[in-house]
Amino acid sequence: MTEKSHTALVVDDRQEILALMLGVLSGEGFEVMVAENGREALELAEENPPEICVVNSRLSDMDGHELCRQFKENSALETIPILIMLTTPATSEIEECFESGAADVLTTPLHAPVIVVRVRSQIRLRECLSETNGDRSDLLAESSLSSEAENLDAKEETILVVDDDSNNRKLLSVILKKAGYRVVEAVDGQDTLDKVHTVSADLVLLDIMMPRMDGYEACQLLQEDPRTRDIPVIFLSAKTETRDKIKGLEAGGADYVTKPFDRGEVLARVRSQLRIRNLTREVRRKQEYLDADLEAAAGIQKSLLPGRVPGDGVLEVSWKFQPCDMIGGDIFNFFRLDEWHYGFYILDVSGHGVPSALVAVSASQMLQPHMNTLVKRDPASGIDFEVIPPSEVLQALDREYPMERFDKYFTLVYVLIDTKTSRLTYSNAGHPYPLLFDRDGNVRKLEKGGPIIGLGGILPFEEGEVFLNPGDRLFLYTDGVLEYERVPGDFYGEDRFKEVIENSRKVPLDTVVERVMEDLAAFGEGAKSGDDITLLGIEYRGRPGQG
Repeated sequence: MTEKSHTALVVDDRQEILALMLGVLSGEGFEVMVAENGREALELAEENPPEICVVNSRLSDMDGHELCRQFKENSALETIPILIMLTTPATSEIEECFESGAADVLTTPLHAPVIVVRVRSQIRLRECLSETNGDRSDLLAESSLSSEAENLDAKEETILVVDDDSNNRKLLSVILKKAGYRVVEAVDGQDTLDKVHTVSADLVLLDIMMPRMDGYEACQLLQEDPRTRDIPVIFLSAKTETRDKIKGLEAGGADYVTKPFDRGEVLARVRSQLRIRNLTREVRRKQEYLDADLEAAAGIQKSLLPGRVPGDGVLEVSWKFQPCDMIGGDIFNFFRLDEWHYGFYILDVSGHGVPSALVAVSASQMLQPHMNTLVKRDPASGIDFEVIPPSEVLQALDREYPMERFDKYFTLVYVLIDTKTSRLTYSNAGHPYPLLFDRDGNVRKLEKGGPIIGLGGILPFEEGEVFLNPGDRLFLYTDGVLEYERVPGDFYGEDRFKEVIENSRKVPLDTVVERVMEDLAAFGEGAKSGDDITLLGIEYRGRPGQG
Protein backbone atom coordinates (compact mmCIF):
# COMPACT_ATOMS: atom_id res chain seq x y z
CA MET A 1 0.00 0.00 0.00
CA THR A 2 1.21 3.50 -0.71
CA GLU A 3 1.42 6.13 2.00
CA LYS A 4 -0.48 8.72 0.04
CA SER A 5 -3.89 7.97 -1.45
CA HIS A 6 -4.46 9.03 -5.08
CA THR A 7 -7.73 9.21 -6.99
CA ALA A 8 -8.49 7.51 -10.30
CA LEU A 9 -11.53 7.43 -12.57
CA VAL A 10 -12.11 4.27 -14.63
CA VAL A 11 -14.57 4.53 -17.53
CA ASP A 12 -15.75 1.25 -19.07
CA ASP A 13 -19.01 -0.64 -19.49
CA ARG A 14 -17.32 -4.07 -19.28
CA GLN A 15 -17.78 -5.42 -15.76
CA GLU A 16 -14.74 -7.71 -15.93
CA ILE A 17 -12.49 -4.75 -16.85
CA LEU A 18 -13.98 -2.57 -14.10
CA ALA A 19 -13.34 -5.36 -11.60
CA LEU A 20 -9.75 -5.79 -12.79
CA MET A 21 -8.95 -2.06 -12.70
CA LEU A 22 -10.67 -1.62 -9.33
CA GLY A 23 -8.66 -4.48 -7.84
CA VAL A 24 -5.31 -3.34 -9.25
CA LEU A 25 -5.65 0.35 -8.45
CA SER A 26 -7.22 -0.16 -5.01
CA GLY A 27 -4.35 -2.50 -4.19
CA GLU A 28 -1.96 0.32 -5.05
CA GLY A 29 -3.68 2.72 -2.65
CA PHE A 30 -5.93 4.53 -5.12
CA GLU A 31 -9.44 5.70 -4.38
CA VAL A 32 -11.27 4.56 -7.50
CA MET A 33 -14.37 6.11 -9.06
CA VAL A 34 -16.23 4.18 -11.76
CA ALA A 35 -18.31 5.36 -14.72
CA GLU A 36 -19.90 3.23 -17.47
CA ASN A 37 -20.15 5.92 -20.17
CA GLY A 38 -18.65 9.22 -21.22
CA ARG A 39 -21.45 11.46 -19.95
CA GLU A 40 -21.30 9.91 -16.48
CA ALA A 41 -17.50 10.22 -16.51
CA LEU A 42 -17.64 13.96 -17.26
CA GLU A 43 -20.17 14.54 -14.48
CA LEU A 44 -18.07 12.62 -11.93
CA ALA A 45 -14.85 14.33 -12.99
CA GLU A 46 -16.33 17.83 -12.79
CA GLU A 47 -17.72 17.10 -9.34
CA ASN A 48 -14.55 15.47 -8.00
CA PRO A 49 -11.59 15.78 -10.42
CA PRO A 50 -9.44 12.62 -10.33
CA GLU A 51 -5.66 12.60 -10.60
CA ILE A 52 -5.79 10.16 -13.52
CA CYS A 53 -8.45 8.72 -15.82
CA VAL A 54 -8.42 5.31 -17.56
CA VAL A 55 -10.91 5.10 -20.43
CA ASN A 56 -12.11 2.38 -22.77
CA SER A 57 -11.72 3.40 -26.42
CA ARG A 58 -15.27 2.22 -27.13
CA LEU A 59 -18.11 3.48 -24.94
CA SER A 60 -21.87 3.34 -25.43
CA ASP A 61 -22.41 7.10 -25.95
CA MET A 62 -19.03 8.26 -27.29
CA ASP A 63 -15.66 6.72 -27.99
CA GLY A 64 -12.65 7.21 -25.71
CA HIS A 65 -11.04 9.65 -28.11
CA GLU A 66 -14.05 11.97 -28.02
CA LEU A 67 -14.18 11.78 -24.22
CA CYS A 68 -10.49 12.62 -24.10
CA ARG A 69 -11.04 15.65 -26.35
CA GLN A 70 -13.89 16.87 -24.13
CA PHE A 71 -11.63 16.61 -21.09
CA LYS A 72 -8.97 18.69 -22.84
CA GLU A 73 -11.52 21.34 -23.85
CA ASN A 74 -12.66 21.72 -20.24
CA SER A 75 -10.36 24.08 -18.31
CA ALA A 76 -11.13 22.27 -15.05
CA LEU A 77 -10.18 18.87 -16.49
CA GLU A 78 -7.59 19.57 -19.19
CA THR A 79 -4.55 18.69 -17.08
CA ILE A 80 -5.85 15.27 -15.96
CA PRO A 81 -3.79 12.56 -17.69
CA ILE A 82 -5.91 10.06 -19.62
CA LEU A 83 -4.94 6.49 -20.50
CA ILE A 84 -6.99 4.94 -23.30
CA MET A 85 -7.53 1.16 -23.34
CA LEU A 86 -7.36 -0.37 -26.83
CA THR A 87 -8.75 -3.77 -27.79
CA THR A 88 -7.28 -3.74 -31.31
CA PRO A 89 -4.15 -1.62 -31.10
CA ALA A 90 -3.67 -0.76 -34.75
CA THR A 91 -1.11 1.94 -35.55
CA SER A 92 -3.78 4.38 -36.75
CA GLU A 93 -5.78 3.95 -33.55
CA ILE A 94 -2.73 4.46 -31.32
CA GLU A 95 -1.93 7.67 -33.18
CA GLU A 96 -5.54 8.82 -32.83
CA CYS A 97 -5.27 8.31 -29.05
CA PHE A 98 -2.28 10.61 -28.76
CA GLU A 99 -3.70 13.18 -31.17
CA SER A 100 -6.88 13.36 -29.07
CA GLY A 101 -4.76 14.28 -26.04
CA ALA A 102 -4.21 10.93 -24.33
CA ALA A 103 -1.17 10.69 -22.10
CA ASP A 104 -0.67 6.99 -22.85
CA VAL A 105 -2.40 3.80 -24.00
CA LEU A 106 -3.07 0.38 -22.51
CA THR A 107 -3.49 -2.54 -24.87
CA THR A 108 -5.22 -5.86 -24.28
CA PRO A 109 -4.66 -8.28 -22.74
CA LEU A 110 -4.32 -6.12 -19.63
CA HIS A 111 -1.77 -7.16 -16.99
CA ALA A 112 -1.57 -5.73 -13.47
CA PRO A 113 2.17 -4.83 -13.54
CA VAL A 114 1.74 -2.97 -16.82
CA ILE A 115 -1.29 -1.07 -15.52
CA VAL A 116 0.63 -0.09 -12.40
CA VAL A 117 3.68 1.10 -14.35
CA ARG A 118 1.67 3.22 -16.79
CA VAL A 119 -0.52 4.77 -14.10
CA ARG A 120 2.39 5.37 -11.72
CA SER A 121 4.41 7.03 -14.47
CA GLN A 122 1.66 9.57 -15.07
CA ILE A 123 1.13 10.16 -11.34
CA ARG A 124 4.88 10.63 -10.86
CA LEU A 125 4.96 13.10 -13.74
CA ARG A 126 2.05 15.00 -12.20
CA GLU A 127 3.82 15.08 -8.81
CA CYS A 128 7.08 16.27 -10.36
CA LEU A 129 5.28 19.09 -12.13
CA SER A 130 3.61 20.07 -8.86
CA GLU A 131 6.90 19.96 -6.93
CA THR A 132 8.63 22.14 -9.52
CA ASN A 133 5.66 24.53 -9.81
CA GLY A 134 5.21 23.37 -13.37
CA ASP A 135 2.04 23.04 -15.41
CA ARG A 136 0.84 19.93 -17.15
CA SER A 137 -0.65 22.07 -19.91
CA ASP A 138 2.75 22.23 -21.56
CA LEU A 139 2.59 18.45 -21.92
CA LEU A 140 -0.59 18.62 -23.93
CA ALA A 141 1.23 19.99 -26.94
CA GLU A 142 3.78 17.20 -26.66
CA SER A 143 1.09 14.60 -27.32
CA SER A 144 0.67 16.03 -30.82
CA LEU A 145 2.40 13.99 -33.50
CA SER A 146 2.77 16.83 -35.98
CA SER A 147 6.20 17.40 -37.50
CA GLU A 148 6.30 20.88 -35.96
CA ALA A 149 5.80 19.48 -32.46
CA GLU A 150 8.41 16.79 -33.09
CA ASN A 151 11.08 19.23 -34.22
CA LEU A 152 10.59 21.38 -31.14
CA ASP A 153 10.33 18.47 -28.71
CA ALA A 154 13.85 17.32 -27.88
CA LYS A 155 16.78 19.33 -26.66
CA GLU A 156 19.57 17.11 -27.93
CA GLU A 157 18.85 14.40 -25.41
CA THR A 158 20.70 11.19 -26.13
CA ILE A 159 18.85 7.91 -26.61
CA LEU A 160 20.83 4.66 -26.59
CA VAL A 161 19.03 2.17 -28.88
CA VAL A 162 19.99 -1.43 -28.16
CA ASP A 163 18.90 -4.28 -30.45
CA ASP A 164 20.79 -7.05 -32.25
CA ASP A 165 18.53 -6.54 -35.27
CA SER A 166 19.93 -3.74 -37.41
CA ASN A 167 16.53 -3.09 -39.04
CA ASN A 168 14.95 -2.39 -35.64
CA ARG A 169 17.81 -0.08 -34.71
CA LYS A 170 17.47 1.85 -37.98
CA LEU A 171 13.69 2.21 -37.67
CA LEU A 172 13.92 3.52 -34.09
CA SER A 173 16.78 5.83 -35.05
CA VAL A 174 14.72 7.40 -37.82
CA ILE A 175 11.71 7.94 -35.52
CA LEU A 176 13.84 9.48 -32.75
CA LYS A 177 16.09 11.62 -34.93
CA LYS A 178 13.06 13.16 -36.66
CA ALA A 179 11.82 14.11 -33.21
CA GLY A 180 15.12 15.89 -32.53
CA TYR A 181 16.89 13.33 -30.37
CA ARG A 182 20.52 12.28 -30.65
CA VAL A 183 20.71 8.52 -31.19
CA VAL A 184 23.54 6.10 -30.42
CA GLU A 185 23.20 2.42 -31.31
CA ALA A 186 24.36 -0.71 -29.45
CA VAL A 187 24.07 -4.33 -30.51
CA ASP A 188 23.70 -6.19 -27.17
CA GLY A 189 23.80 -5.87 -23.39
CA GLN A 190 27.57 -5.76 -23.08
CA ASP A 191 27.79 -3.10 -25.78
CA THR A 192 25.19 -1.14 -23.78
CA LEU A 193 27.34 -1.16 -20.64
CA ASP A 194 30.40 -0.13 -22.67
CA LYS A 195 28.65 2.84 -24.32
CA VAL A 196 26.20 4.15 -21.71
CA HIS A 197 28.88 6.16 -19.89
CA THR A 198 30.84 7.42 -22.89
CA VAL A 199 27.79 8.76 -24.73
CA SER A 200 26.08 10.17 -21.58
CA ALA A 201 22.80 8.44 -22.39
CA ASP A 202 19.60 10.07 -21.10
CA LEU A 203 17.43 7.02 -21.85
CA VAL A 204 17.95 3.44 -23.04
CA LEU A 205 15.66 1.56 -25.44
CA LEU A 206 16.65 -2.03 -24.67
CA ASP A 207 15.78 -5.23 -26.51
CA ILE A 208 15.29 -8.36 -24.40
CA MET A 209 16.66 -11.32 -26.36
CA MET A 210 20.24 -10.61 -27.50
CA PRO A 211 23.57 -12.51 -27.70
CA ARG A 212 26.36 -12.20 -25.11
CA MET A 213 24.10 -10.47 -22.56
CA ASP A 214 20.31 -10.20 -22.64
CA GLY A 215 18.29 -7.12 -21.75
CA TYR A 216 17.32 -8.31 -18.25
CA GLU A 217 20.92 -8.68 -17.10
CA ALA A 218 21.93 -5.40 -18.71
CA CYS A 219 19.04 -3.59 -16.99
CA GLN A 220 19.93 -5.09 -13.60
CA LEU A 221 23.56 -4.00 -13.97
CA LEU A 222 22.46 -0.49 -14.93
CA GLN A 223 20.23 -0.39 -11.84
CA GLU A 224 23.07 -1.55 -9.57
CA ASP A 225 25.50 1.12 -10.78
CA PRO A 226 24.99 4.47 -8.93
CA ARG A 227 26.08 6.29 -12.08
CA THR A 228 23.34 4.78 -14.25
CA ARG A 229 20.51 3.73 -11.91
CA ASP A 230 18.56 6.90 -12.69
CA ILE A 231 18.65 6.38 -16.46
CA PRO A 232 15.17 5.17 -17.54
CA VAL A 233 15.14 1.89 -19.45
CA ILE A 234 12.31 1.12 -21.88
CA PHE A 235 12.21 -2.49 -23.01
CA LEU A 236 11.50 -3.48 -26.62
CA SER A 237 9.07 -6.39 -26.56
CA ALA A 238 7.16 -8.49 -29.07
CA LYS A 239 3.38 -8.48 -28.66
CA THR A 240 3.37 -12.18 -27.76
CA GLU A 241 6.02 -11.85 -25.02
CA THR A 242 3.65 -11.13 -22.11
CA ARG A 243 5.87 -12.82 -19.53
CA ASP A 244 8.91 -10.99 -20.89
CA LYS A 245 7.16 -7.64 -20.49
CA ILE A 246 6.34 -8.32 -16.85
CA LYS A 247 9.81 -9.73 -16.14
CA GLY A 248 11.36 -6.62 -17.70
CA LEU A 249 9.30 -4.30 -15.50
CA GLU A 250 10.25 -6.33 -12.43
CA ALA A 251 13.93 -6.09 -13.45
CA GLY A 252 13.77 -2.32 -13.20
CA GLY A 253 12.44 -1.28 -16.57
CA ALA A 254 10.47 1.96 -16.58
CA ASP A 255 8.15 0.80 -19.38
CA TYR A 256 8.12 -1.08 -22.69
CA VAL A 257 7.14 -0.58 -26.33
CA THR A 258 5.91 -3.39 -28.52
CA LYS A 259 7.15 -4.63 -31.86
CA PRO A 260 6.36 -3.79 -34.60
CA PHE A 261 7.04 -0.24 -33.46
CA ASP A 262 4.38 2.43 -33.62
CA ARG A 263 5.82 5.91 -33.98
CA GLY A 264 3.29 7.51 -31.65
CA GLU A 265 3.76 4.90 -28.94
CA VAL A 266 7.56 5.12 -29.10
CA LEU A 267 7.59 8.91 -28.83
CA ALA A 268 4.97 8.95 -26.07
CA ARG A 269 6.97 6.49 -23.95
CA VAL A 270 10.25 8.29 -24.54
CA ARG A 271 8.84 11.75 -23.87
CA SER A 272 7.09 10.64 -20.70
CA GLN A 273 10.12 8.91 -19.18
CA LEU A 274 12.54 11.69 -20.12
CA ARG A 275 10.19 14.28 -18.66
CA ILE A 276 9.92 12.33 -15.41
CA ARG A 277 13.71 11.97 -15.26
CA ASN A 278 14.35 15.64 -15.93
CA LEU A 279 11.73 16.83 -13.46
CA THR A 280 13.01 14.40 -10.83
CA ARG A 281 16.48 15.89 -11.25
CA GLU A 282 15.04 19.36 -10.86
CA VAL A 283 13.14 18.30 -7.73
CA ARG A 284 16.36 16.86 -6.28
CA ARG A 285 18.30 20.04 -7.02
CA LYS A 286 15.62 22.13 -5.37
CA GLN A 287 15.54 19.75 -2.42
CA GLU A 288 19.31 20.07 -2.02
CA TYR A 289 19.02 23.87 -1.92
CA LEU A 290 16.06 23.61 0.46
CA ASP A 291 17.94 21.20 2.74
CA ALA A 292 20.88 23.60 2.86
CA ASP A 293 18.55 26.48 3.75
CA LEU A 294 16.77 24.38 6.39
CA GLU A 295 20.08 23.33 7.89
CA ALA A 296 21.14 26.97 8.12
CA ALA A 297 17.78 27.89 9.65
CA ALA A 298 18.11 25.04 12.14
CA GLY A 299 21.49 26.42 13.14
CA ILE A 300 19.97 29.85 13.73
CA GLN A 301 17.13 28.33 15.75
CA LYS A 302 19.56 26.32 17.87
CA SER A 303 21.56 29.46 18.55
CA LEU A 304 18.45 30.84 20.26
CA LEU A 305 18.33 27.93 22.69
CA PRO A 306 19.65 28.64 26.18
CA GLY A 307 22.98 27.78 27.74
CA ARG A 308 23.44 27.47 31.50
CA VAL A 309 21.17 29.36 33.85
CA PRO A 310 22.78 32.61 34.99
CA GLY A 311 22.92 33.41 38.68
CA ASP A 312 24.15 32.25 42.03
CA GLY A 313 23.59 28.48 42.00
CA VAL A 314 20.16 28.56 43.63
CA LEU A 315 18.71 26.87 40.52
CA GLU A 316 19.99 24.02 38.40
CA VAL A 317 18.66 23.54 34.87
CA SER A 318 18.97 20.67 32.36
CA TRP A 319 17.27 20.30 28.99
CA LYS A 320 16.99 18.32 25.76
CA PHE A 321 15.57 19.44 22.42
CA GLN A 322 14.90 17.03 19.54
CA PRO A 323 13.04 18.46 16.52
CA CYS A 324 11.21 15.99 14.29
CA ASP A 325 12.42 17.96 11.24
CA MET A 326 15.58 20.00 10.86
CA ILE A 327 13.66 22.93 12.30
CA GLY A 328 10.60 22.73 14.48
CA GLY A 329 7.85 24.59 16.29
CA ASP A 330 9.14 24.03 19.83
CA ILE A 331 11.25 26.65 21.56
CA PHE A 332 12.11 27.42 25.16
CA ASN A 333 14.37 29.62 27.25
CA PHE A 334 15.26 30.68 30.78
CA PHE A 335 16.82 33.89 32.04
CA ARG A 336 17.47 36.08 35.06
CA LEU A 337 15.11 39.08 35.22
CA ASP A 338 16.51 40.87 38.27
CA GLU A 339 18.39 40.04 41.48
CA TRP A 340 15.81 37.52 42.66
CA HIS A 341 13.54 36.56 39.74
CA TYR A 342 14.13 33.91 37.09
CA GLY A 343 11.83 33.25 34.14
CA PHE A 344 11.28 29.95 32.30
CA TYR A 345 9.04 29.22 29.35
CA ILE A 346 8.37 26.46 26.85
CA LEU A 347 6.10 26.85 23.83
CA ASP A 348 4.88 24.64 21.04
CA VAL A 349 3.54 26.09 17.78
CA SER A 350 0.96 24.06 15.86
CA GLY A 351 2.38 22.19 12.89
CA HIS A 352 6.00 21.57 11.99
CA GLY A 353 8.69 22.88 9.68
CA VAL A 354 9.43 26.40 8.49
CA PRO A 355 6.09 28.18 9.18
CA SER A 356 5.90 26.87 12.74
CA ALA A 357 9.56 27.66 13.38
CA LEU A 358 9.11 31.25 12.19
CA VAL A 359 6.23 31.80 14.61
CA ALA A 360 8.24 30.17 17.41
CA VAL A 361 11.21 32.45 16.79
CA SER A 362 8.97 35.52 16.60
CA ALA A 363 7.30 34.65 19.93
CA SER A 364 10.68 33.95 21.52
CA GLN A 365 11.80 37.48 20.66
CA MET A 366 8.85 38.88 22.57
CA LEU A 367 9.89 36.75 25.54
CA GLN A 368 13.38 38.21 25.84
CA PRO A 369 14.29 39.80 29.22
CA HIS A 370 14.87 43.22 27.64
CA MET A 371 11.36 43.33 26.13
CA ASN A 372 8.46 45.04 27.87
CA THR A 373 6.55 41.75 27.76
CA LEU A 374 8.34 40.43 30.85
CA VAL A 375 9.52 43.50 32.77
CA LYS A 376 8.01 46.98 33.11
CA ARG A 377 10.40 49.88 32.74
CA ASP A 378 10.36 53.51 33.71
CA PRO A 379 9.76 55.33 30.38
CA ALA A 380 12.03 58.19 31.44
CA SER A 381 15.01 56.33 32.86
CA GLY A 382 14.58 52.93 31.19
CA ILE A 383 15.23 51.27 34.55
CA ASP A 384 13.37 48.02 35.31
CA PHE A 385 11.00 48.42 38.20
CA GLU A 386 8.45 45.58 38.08
CA VAL A 387 8.46 41.94 36.95
CA ILE A 388 5.24 41.21 35.04
CA PRO A 389 3.17 38.27 36.40
CA PRO A 390 2.86 35.14 34.19
CA SER A 391 -0.88 35.59 33.53
CA GLU A 392 -0.30 39.09 32.15
CA VAL A 393 2.54 37.81 29.96
CA LEU A 394 0.17 35.27 28.39
CA GLN A 395 -2.51 37.92 27.87
CA ALA A 396 -0.01 40.11 26.01
CA LEU A 397 0.99 37.21 23.74
CA ASP A 398 -2.67 36.35 23.11
CA ARG A 399 -3.26 39.90 21.87
CA GLU A 400 -0.15 39.92 19.72
CA TYR A 401 -0.66 36.53 18.06
CA PRO A 402 -4.31 36.13 17.01
CA MET A 403 -4.77 32.90 15.07
CA GLU A 404 -5.82 34.69 11.89
CA ARG A 405 -2.49 36.54 11.75
CA PHE A 406 -0.31 33.50 10.99
CA ASP A 407 -2.95 30.77 10.69
CA LYS A 408 -1.14 29.24 13.66
CA TYR A 409 -1.69 28.96 17.37
CA PHE A 410 0.65 27.88 20.12
CA THR A 411 0.61 26.48 23.61
CA LEU A 412 2.86 27.96 26.28
CA VAL A 413 3.68 27.67 29.94
CA TYR A 414 5.53 30.52 31.65
CA VAL A 415 7.07 30.06 35.10
CA LEU A 416 8.46 32.76 37.38
CA ILE A 417 10.64 31.80 40.37
CA ASP A 418 11.44 34.30 43.13
CA THR A 419 14.53 32.87 44.85
CA LYS A 420 14.25 35.37 47.72
CA THR A 421 10.89 34.02 48.84
CA SER A 422 11.07 30.52 47.21
CA ARG A 423 7.78 31.42 45.47
CA LEU A 424 6.93 29.95 42.08
CA THR A 425 4.14 31.54 40.03
CA TYR A 426 3.00 30.25 36.67
CA SER A 427 0.30 30.34 34.02
CA ASN A 428 -0.40 27.79 31.32
CA ALA A 429 -1.91 28.43 27.87
CA GLY A 430 -3.19 25.03 26.77
CA HIS A 431 0.21 23.37 27.28
CA PRO A 432 0.85 19.96 28.90
CA TYR A 433 0.81 20.48 32.67
CA PRO A 434 4.21 21.00 34.33
CA LEU A 435 5.02 18.28 36.85
CA LEU A 436 6.46 19.23 40.24
CA PHE A 437 8.29 16.45 42.10
CA ASP A 438 8.99 17.43 45.68
CA ARG A 439 11.95 16.11 47.65
CA ASP A 440 9.71 13.60 49.45
CA GLY A 441 8.63 11.93 46.20
CA ASN A 442 5.20 13.49 45.83
CA VAL A 443 4.07 14.59 42.36
CA ARG A 444 1.85 17.57 41.63
CA LYS A 445 0.44 18.86 38.35
CA LEU A 446 0.46 22.63 37.90
CA GLU A 447 -2.94 23.08 36.24
CA LYS A 448 -3.74 26.78 36.45
CA GLY A 449 -3.98 28.71 33.20
CA GLY A 450 -6.29 29.15 30.24
CA PRO A 451 -6.78 28.43 26.52
CA ILE A 452 -4.19 28.31 23.75
CA ILE A 453 -2.50 31.48 22.51
CA GLY A 454 -4.37 32.81 19.49
CA LEU A 455 -8.03 32.89 20.55
CA GLY A 456 -8.08 36.63 21.24
CA GLY A 457 -8.86 36.70 24.97
CA ILE A 458 -12.10 34.71 24.97
CA LEU A 459 -11.13 33.35 28.41
CA PRO A 460 -8.84 34.78 31.11
CA PHE A 461 -5.56 33.17 32.13
CA GLU A 462 -5.50 32.01 35.72
CA GLU A 463 -2.30 32.07 37.71
CA GLY A 464 -1.01 29.42 40.12
CA GLU A 465 1.39 29.67 43.04
CA VAL A 466 3.68 27.16 44.78
CA PHE A 467 6.37 27.56 47.43
CA LEU A 468 9.49 25.50 46.79
CA ASN A 469 11.75 23.57 49.11
CA PRO A 470 15.37 22.65 48.37
CA GLY A 471 15.44 19.48 46.29
CA ASP A 472 12.12 20.11 44.53
CA ARG A 473 12.24 19.49 40.78
CA LEU A 474 9.98 20.93 38.11
CA PHE A 475 9.67 19.45 34.62
CA LEU A 476 8.31 21.32 31.60
CA TYR A 477 7.84 19.44 28.34
CA THR A 478 5.98 19.45 25.05
CA ASP A 479 3.34 16.93 23.98
CA GLY A 480 5.95 15.28 21.75
CA VAL A 481 7.15 13.48 24.89
CA LEU A 482 3.86 11.98 26.04
CA GLU A 483 2.51 11.42 22.52
CA TYR A 484 5.62 9.71 21.14
CA GLU A 485 4.06 6.83 19.22
CA ARG A 486 5.79 3.49 18.78
CA VAL A 487 3.02 2.05 16.62
CA PRO A 488 -0.40 3.58 15.91
CA GLY A 489 -2.26 3.93 19.20
CA ASP A 490 0.68 2.97 21.45
CA PHE A 491 1.89 6.18 23.13
CA TYR A 492 4.73 6.77 25.60
CA GLY A 493 2.28 8.37 28.03
CA GLU A 494 2.35 10.29 31.29
CA ASP A 495 2.55 7.27 33.60
CA ARG A 496 5.80 5.99 32.08
CA PHE A 497 7.21 9.52 32.00
CA LYS A 498 6.51 10.04 35.70
CA GLU A 499 7.83 6.60 36.60
CA VAL A 500 11.24 7.28 35.03
CA ILE A 501 11.54 10.57 36.94
CA GLU A 502 10.32 9.08 40.25
CA ASN A 503 12.86 6.26 39.96
CA SER A 504 15.63 8.81 39.43
CA ARG A 505 15.05 11.02 42.47
CA LYS A 506 18.49 10.38 43.95
CA VAL A 507 20.55 11.06 40.81
CA PRO A 508 21.65 14.45 39.42
CA LEU A 509 19.16 16.41 37.31
CA ASP A 510 21.24 16.00 34.13
CA THR A 511 21.07 12.23 34.59
CA VAL A 512 17.29 12.32 35.04
CA VAL A 513 16.83 14.18 31.76
CA GLU A 514 19.19 11.78 29.99
CA ARG A 515 17.29 8.78 31.38
CA VAL A 516 13.98 10.13 30.08
CA MET A 517 15.41 10.58 26.59
CA GLU A 518 17.00 7.11 26.68
CA ASP A 519 13.70 5.59 27.82
CA LEU A 520 11.87 7.38 25.01
CA ALA A 521 14.32 5.91 22.51
CA ALA A 522 13.97 2.44 24.00
CA PHE A 523 10.19 2.71 23.92
CA GLY A 524 10.14 3.87 20.30
CA GLU A 525 12.39 1.07 19.02
CA GLY A 526 13.63 3.33 16.26
CA ALA A 527 10.25 4.79 15.29
CA LYS A 528 10.51 8.33 13.93
CA SER A 529 8.86 10.90 16.16
CA GLY A 530 5.94 12.71 14.56
CA ASP A 531 6.47 15.79 16.73
CA ASP A 532 9.23 17.89 18.24
CA ILE A 533 10.40 16.68 21.65
CA THR A 534 11.45 19.19 24.30
CA LEU A 535 12.17 18.51 27.97
CA LEU A 536 13.25 21.12 30.50
CA GLY A 537 14.12 20.19 34.10
CA ILE A 538 14.57 22.73 36.94
CA GLU A 539 15.84 21.93 40.43
CA TYR A 540 15.49 24.38 43.31
CA ARG A 541 18.55 24.11 45.54
CA GLY A 542 17.69 26.90 47.96
CA ARG A 543 19.90 29.48 49.53
CA PRO A 544 22.58 28.74 52.10
CA GLY A 545 20.95 27.88 55.41
CA GLN A 546 17.59 27.05 53.82
CA GLY A 547 16.51 23.51 54.78
